[in-house]
Amino acid sequence: MSSSSEFLISQEDELALHRRLVDRDVTAFADLASKFLDPLIKWLTAKNRSSISEDVCIDAAEDALIALVKNPASFNPGGGKRLDAYLCMSAQGDFRNLLRKEGRHRKKGRTLSNFRLKTGNIS
Repeated sequence: MSSSSEFLISQEDELALHRRLVDRDVTAFADLASKFLDPLIKWLTAKNRSSISEDVCIDAAEDALIALVKNPASFNPGGGKRLDAYLCMSAQGDFRNLLRKEGRHRKKGRTLSNFRLKTGNIS
């Protein structure tokens, strides 16, 4: 899913960082963001359509990191996956959810506009 050139952190450092998240180390989030945020944004941007705003990729990457901080047990270091691969999977899921949410908002906006046009209530 990810390539080692995108995420320049050793597996040992990933595990140490995850341990700090589990232990609720107050500096762990800053370290997580500095190591993973930009590479996640770059990965999401490259993986998804260019017609999608980079803001959606940024939001999805941030959401994935925040979710891990809130629930570090969601990543199982003994499960055979690297932390970078887990974060890519999580960010891609958040990306899809944001697109669905954005689509619903656009659809609601069109429905409201159509309702105003049909009822003559244009404000």
